[in-house]
Amino acid sequence: MQILDKKGRFFGKVNIIDATILLLLVTILVAWAGLIKKTSSIDHAYKRQIVIVELEARDVPVQLYGLIKKGDKSVGNDLGYHGVIEKSEKTEIRKRNFGSKAKGYVDVRLYLRLMVYIEKGIVLYNNTKLKPGVTATFSTPKYAISGKVITIEKKEALCE
Repeated sequence: MQILDKKGRFFGKVNIIDATILLLLVTILVAWAGLIKKTSSIDHAYKRQIVIVELEARDVPVQLYGLIKKGDKSVGNDLGYHGVIEKSEKTEIRKRNFGSKAKGYVDVRLYLRLMVYIEKGIVLYNNTKLKPGVTATFSTPKYAISGKVITIEKKEALCE
C-alpha cells in the first residue's frame, strides 16, 4: 500500500494540503494555549497586595498639574492591576521662557494607592518592577504622568 497516491492523498483518504493546514492549526492552538497558561500563572506565582507608592514627577507643565485630582483612576490595567491617586502636592514651581512666552512647570509628589503583585521582594505594577529610583508611569483617561518611585509602603493583602 502506498503512502501517497496519484492525487496527492495520504493512504488514499486525506489530501496533503489539507493535512498540512490541519497540522499548522493544531500547532498554533497548542502555542496559544501555552501563552494563556503562562500569562495566567502570574496569579499563582505572585500575591496581590495594595501598596502606597510615593512618586516624584519633575518638570510637569502647570496645565497638566491642573488635571491631577485626588481619586483619579488608572487605565490600561494589565492582569487586573489598578490604581488611584490618594494625594498630590506641588513641591516646586518654576517658569521657563520659550521665545516670547513664559511657561510654568512644577515638581509634583503623588501618593498612589496601587494593586500590585508581590513575591520575594519583587513588586510588579503594569509590567514594571517597582522599587525606589525606578521610573514608573500612572495613566488615566485624561493624562499620563511619569516619575521616580521614592517609597513603597505595603498596606493590605487581598483575600483570594
